[in-house]
Amino acid sequence: MKKTISLFRLLMVATLLSISGGCSETNDPAPDEGGGDTPVKEPVTYTITLGEASEQGVKVKVTPSDEKAVYYCGIHSEASLLGIPDATLLKQLASLGDLSERLHTGTQELNITETLIPVTSYKIVVAGYDGKEFTGDIAQSEAFAVEPPAAPAAFTFELKEISFNKATIDIVPVAAEVPYFAEVKEVATCDAMTDDAIITEILNLYGSMASWFTYEGPATISSDTDFGELTPNTEYYVLAFGYADGAAATELNKFKFKTDPEGDPKANSFTFEATGITARTASVKVTPSVKSVRYVWDVITDANYKKYDGNIRNYLVDYIQSEISPTFPTPEDVIAIIGVRGDEEHDYDHLTPATTYYLWAVCVDASGNPTAEPAVSAPFTTNEAILSKATATIEFDKYYDGSLLYAIDKTKYKNYNNKAYLPAKIAHSPEAVKWYTLFTGTDVSDTSVYTDEILLRNLISQGSVGNEERFFALPWNELSYFIAVAEDADGNYGPVFRKSLTPDPAKASPISDLGLEAPDAKPQTAPIVMHSAPLRNR
Repeated sequence: MKKTISLFRLLMVATLLSISGGCSETNDPAPDEGGGDTPVKEPVTYTITLGEASEQGVKVKVTPSDEKAVYYCGIHSEASLLGIPDATLLKQLASLGDLSERLHTGTQELNITETLIPVTSYKIVVAGYDGKEFTGDIAQSEAFAVEPPAAPAAFTFELKEISFNKATIDIVPVAAEVPYFAEVKEVATCDAMTDDAIITEILNLYGSMASWFTYEGPATISSDTDFGELTPNTEYYVLAFGYADGAAATELNKFKFKTDPEGDPKANSFTFEATGITARTASVKVTPSVKSVRYVWDVITDANYKKYDGNIRNYLVDYIQSEISPTFPTPEDVIAIIGVRGDEEHDYDHLTPATTYYLWAVCVDASGNPTAEPAVSAPFTTNEAILSKATATIEFDKYYDGSLLYAIDKTKYKNYNNKAYLPAKIAHSPEAVKWYTLFTGTDVSDTSVYTDEILLRNLISQGSVGNEERFFALPWNELSYFIAVAEDADGNYGPVFRKSLTPDPAKASPISDLGLEAPDAKPQTAPIVMHSAPLRNR
């Protein structure tokens, strides 16, 4: 019985194996016979780069990951895309009547023309298309908006002329009836300030007189009449804003321009001319061939020229140092004052008689360092001095207690309080056509130190000219010197008058002797300068 069942089972297994073809064979087709799963197509991605946008449309670049890909590209408001599933968006795109006009292939730089509303937010939508339907590949750009059109500028500007140190600009205000300020300042200075700070600085500069410095209607401003010389190769702003009721009436408007660069100092040469030479005067002219170079110039005596062995470079160092002061503490400050450009003319009026001079000039940088070789003129010599018969003297015999005058009228006699009040007459001979007077606290009694020539220079440079009378405020118990000189019609000077006084309160005359009222006294004392400093600046 057991054997019969086993045989039956073996027959069943054999039959099944026969039907299935056996365990060692398969029904898979050969590789070259096709069949198997359909390959999966990779999705196309899109990179969207936004360009310039305006009310007329936007520039955009689309870069697909597959250069053969066809895609739709269009502008949509951001609001219309909010909360919309991609499937719904694709259905909306499929319904567009001009779809074919918005299809592109491969990388494209597109200028999409469409009216855009300022301040409204938009996005670029890109969606893949296979020729029949959208593929489902979709991308959106970052949101962008068109700026509203700027309000018309309150001013228009036109640069009419420009050079290395000068400019001329036309300004036309939109509102011709509104007064306005117009200033020129360096861009570097202005860019470090807010517009409000610039306006405040300008208004504070003019204070209560502001309205006197405004313009009305179209105006032409220039270096010659409005804002002075400029620095070569430097950017400037024309700054303009309306003004009304003590405040700015418009925003600050700016117009940028740049001066021409400075010429090459090494390509420059100087010519010199000295005319009208007398004992103490000469009219000189210095002409650079390159008008834009910065240079320093003056005269030097033959004695000084020899002292420096003709080395103007070394002399220049001492020349600049002699001008250092609390007001101008650095070489840069000095050069900002004495450095010049273009042709220069000067009338010297206190040269030394019978003395040989040279004119010299050196191109320099902002610190006074030479940028080219110095130039020196041919020598010229002043005439021998002719002592004129013209005379001037300061006459006085009484002084008074200024404090008593101050007690009578604190306004009129304010400068005489605690001082001696000295009225004086200026007497001059018939030959005198001009006379100079000076009061000093310097003891000039030693004529070997304070020669007539030194005092003459001080009188010409510091003295009061042409007074018939003077009223001095003198310190008590201190030596005061009074000096005077007269000039004749030929330009010759007479002898220098000297007179001293040490006012003593105990010797003051009574104010009842005064037959006139004293005018305001002004600061009148001046130290005597020995003129070791440059002549042109004295």
